[in-house]
Order: sequence, then C-alpha cells, then structure tokens
Amino acid sequence: MGLSNRNIKTLGNQINDIILRLELMQLVSDALILAENSGADSQALKQNMSDTLCTISDQAKQLQKELDIIACKLTNCDNDEELEAIRKYCE
Repeated sequence: MGLSNRNIKTLGNQINDIILRLELMQLVSDALILAENSGADSQALKQNMSDTLCTISDQAKQLQKELDIIACKLTNCDNDEELEAIRKYCE
C-alpha cells in the first residue's frame, strides 16, 4: 500500500518543524558568537556557551534521528515490509 498522501504531508510537516528548530539553533549560535566578539563578561559567557552548546548538540542528535526516520520512510514509500519495520523500530 505504501505511504498515502496524508502520510507524506505529515512527513513534510515534520521536516518543516525540524527546519524551524534548526533555524533556532543557528540563531542562538549566532547570538553567542556575537556576544563573544563584543567582549561580554568572559566567565559568564563561557558558562552560558558551554550550557548552550550542550543543548545544541543534544538537539542536533535528536534532529538527525528524526530526519533519518523520515528519509527511510520516504525512500521506502512503496515497500510495505520496510515501512512496517520502520514503524516497529519507532515504537
């Protein structure tokens, strides 16, 4: 049976959500770089950068997993056995 139009639209919405999260991560990264270049309090900035970079790294790993699942579903959109295996893997 493969993926329905509804399933494909859902995957498109998931990709859109991921893009928005990536844009937010980029904005936060840019703000930290700007703060560092402006001569902000070094000690406070280092702690904030460390915490933020850990969060960005965790988010990047999560987004990579989500994109991998979406790519697998789209690549196997006409293979019911693979789609079922992906569904079971995601549970």
